[in-house]
This record gives sequence, structure tokens and C-alpha cells, in this order.
Amino acid sequence: MNIGTMAGGFMEKGLLCRTTTYNKQYRRPLHGNFGQNVMQLKEITGGHDFSRERLAGIASTSLLPAVQNEGEALIENDWGTERCLFAFKIVHQSNQAGTNRMVQYLQGYTSHMGIHHGQGGIVGVGAHMPIDPMMRLYFNSSLMFQEHTTVNAFGQRQTTVTPVETSQLLAGTPASLYGTNTYTLRPEDLYSTIHAQELVSSVNRYTEAAGPGGVTPNASLLDTRVTFQSGQPLKKSSRSNLIPSAYLSRLLTSPSGVMAAYADEPHISLANKISGSLCDGYMTNDVTLSAMLERTGLAENCSITYGELCSLFQNADGTIIRLGMETQTVQGSAGHQSEYFHGGSWALLIAQMLQNVTTALLVETSLRSVIVRGDNFSGGNMLTGELGGQFKVEVLGGGSFVDGRPVEYSCEVLRNRLIQEFLAGYTGHNYVPIGFTMKIDLYTESVIDITYNHEPLTRFVSPVFGDSLFSPMLTNNPATLTGLSAETRAMTHNLLNIL
Repeated sequence: MNIGTMAGGFMEKGLLCRTTTYNKQYRRPLHGNFGQNVMQLKEITGGHDFSRERLAGIASTSLLPAVQNEGEALIENDWGTERCLFAFKIVHQSNQAGTNRMVQYLQGYTSHMGIHHGQGGIVGVGAHMPIDPMMRLYFNSSLMFQEHTTVNAFGQRQTTVTPVETSQLLAGTPASLYGTNTYTLRPEDLYSTIHAQELVSSVNRYTEAAGPGGVTPNASLLDTRVTFQSGQPLKKSSRSNLIPSAYLSRLLTSPSGVMAAYADEPHISLANKISGSLCDGYMTNDVTLSAMLERTGLAENCSITYGELCSLFQNADGTIIRLGMETQTVQGSAGHQSEYFHGGSWALLIAQMLQNVTTALLVETSLRSVIVRGDNFSGGNMLTGELGGQFKVEVLGGGSFVDGRPVEYSCEVLRNRLIQEFLAGYTGHNYVPIGFTMKIDLYTESVIDITYNHEPLTRFVSPVFGDSLFSPMLTNNPATLTGLSAETRAMTHNLLNIL
């Protein structure tokens, strides 16, 4: 019995595409200083309005990727190896008419370029090109959508897509008391850390109360909620965490709600409840990934082979389209035409943030790709009351997850949200001239040309199909996690009078 029959789902379409090589990518974990801006937060929010738009002005400049990178983001066979990217559409639930469906897009990359071609060119044609069954597939993101299809008065089919879950799939080193651990920096992890600190503090207070004769040492704790457990190869992190205003909004909205319901609870209980309310989802609740955990080597290898995929979805090999083999031009052709990512310039940091924010907005607006141009070069206009330094953004094109769906409305939504939820933080009294052009495709790569403060135009290219490897939600330094949780605790204590 295959996974499709067992779960009531099937692979509707798939893409496997040869891609180019890239420069090394680097990790820049999230750093924040919003705990020191409580008075500004009080003035901006009025103590209760924690929406993304309201917080954008402070979040974009107080919640940033680290200026100094934490080291190279490792990928199997290094970034200089040619490989494949993949995207699969899996239908999980459908009514009898097929007009209401729950679909999942799984995206990622492979260990090597496993579409077979010989010395004289390709072997086979189209979907019949043989694929190495031992090629490994690494999952980068999971997108869940509710599809609703109707027929309008002209007999045209129209599909409405509602995002249900949009996750990066983070991977890291399993937790150990004596080894190097990988920690996650999602909003839930910050409150889990506060909860663990309260738990340790309560134990230590009990130990100290025993007096000089007490033999129990001070307690320490390895919190596996913020690390990776054995047999847990992946963690889900909502892509909205990549938007600073959304991240800060989640940090404040959830505790304000918990405080209203559990005002008399002790700190240790409040922190745990807040963490639980911020959960980004679990692999075991994901129909496809949980089946892979049970029936493949995903838990041991953090990946599956192409052969294992075909054993789970028996129609996979005949469904998956092979691309990038017809000519020497491969997908994601920008590749090495990029500045390196190991520096710490403002142009690099803003380019990284633009990529993070735009990829999150793409999936939230049901877009797969977009081309955007913008700058804040314009001056003020006394006649219209327009302030200088306001961003002017133009969307030059885009593509949708839904075949044949018009994208004009989604592009306009993305344009407005990019300004309101992110770019607004770089304007006003701290105005610095910034100009950029972005071409981002969730299936392939991000190409951003940017100029900061009239510096020469610089190009930054990175593979979006593997962006979970250098997500700002990952760090190998426990001090980064404890520092960010301390900032969060100071903010919630001074702003909401809890913790």
C-alpha cells in the first residue's frame, strides 16, 4: 500500500530541475534589541495594538540578522556542486466533485545532479529520462493550501487559494550535553527558554533552601524543545517569522492574550502557555512527513532517496517533469554572478532581509515568483504633503502557484505589504537612500541588485530552494538564544507587566 492510498492523497504534479552551482552561503542568526525600546513601543502601540503594520517602524531596525556571520551553512557535497531542485504538489483531501481540496507543496534540493545523461547528450526524452534511485532529496519548505474551485457565469473555472501553513523545514545537529547543538530561534523557542530558566531557578531555590548541608548541586537543563532531538530530523518554522514586524507581533500578541486568560498564573506556567500558543506545527501532524518518518530513512538521514519517494508515491516517476537538461542553460542561471555573503555591509544585510521578507510574502499571497523594483530616492512635496524618503515600489511581474490564475491582485497586495510591514522601517528621520531590484522564485533562486547610500550597485544571489539551511531561525550559539529570550522577557515585563 503506498502513501497516497493510505492517506487519501496522491502526487498531482512534480518538478525535478537541474540547477547551477553557487557561492558559499552563511548563517546569520536573528539578533534583537527591542527590549530597550519599551517607551517607543508603548507610544507606537498604545499598549494594545500589536499589528504588523503598527510595529513595522520599530521592528525592521531592532530585529536584524547578525552583522557578523556565524559560519558557513553546510550543504551535502558543498555549494559548488551541481544538483537538482524539486517541487511536488500532493493532494491530501478532496470532496467528491474535486472543488474543495487540501494540497501540499514540498520543495527542496538533491544531493547531486541525478538526472541521467550520457557522453553524447541526454538519455531518454522528457519525463522518461532515468533518475538515479539513490539520489537523496532534502526538504526545504512545506506549504499547505486550501483550494476552492468555482465556475463563473462565463463557464470559466476560478480557483481560490488560502494558505493554511507555510513553513521552512529546519535541520540541525541532535541535542547533546557535550556536543555542539543547533538551537532554533522561533517565537515559541524564546518563551520555552524563559520557561526552562524559571524551572531551573525554582529547583536551585529549593537546593539553596536546604542550607549548607544540602548535597544537591545547582540544576542545569538541556531543553530539547529548542534543540533537535534524536529521530527528529526537521522542525517547522513559519515563514512569517522571517518578517520582523510579524515576528515581533507574534511575540506580543500571544502573551497579551494569555495574560488576559491566566493573569494569576505563576511565571513558570505563563511562559509555558505562551510557548504552546505560538507553536509552528509538528512533523508528526504532517500527513506526508509523518509517513516518511515511519516508512523511510528520513529520521536517520534527514533526507530520503528518490527510490523511497517512488515507493511511497507509485505514480511519482511518471508524474515528475525533468527540466534543465535540454541545453547548457540550467535553471537558476545567475549562480556565481554574486557578491559573497561572508561580509557585514548594510547592503548585504538589507538584501538578506529583503529576500527573507519577500519569500514569506510570496507564500502568504499565493505567489511563486515576483520581480520588484523600488527606492526611496524621492524628495518631499509641500503641495501634496508627501514626505521625503518614502519608498516607491513597482511590481514588474509575477507568477502564481495556481496554473492560469491572474496575478495582478496578488502582486498589488505583496507590494503594499512589503512597504507597510517592512520598508516603512527604513524611512522617516533615519532616511538613507536605498534602491533595489529583486527577482525571486521560490523554486529556484533570489537575485537582488541593491545600492545603499549611493554606493555602487551590488548583486546578491542565493538559492531559495535551500534557504532553510541559512535561516535566521538557526544558531549554534546558545548565548544567541538566551540573549534574544532575555530581550523578549524585558519587553513583555515592561510593556505587559508579566514574566
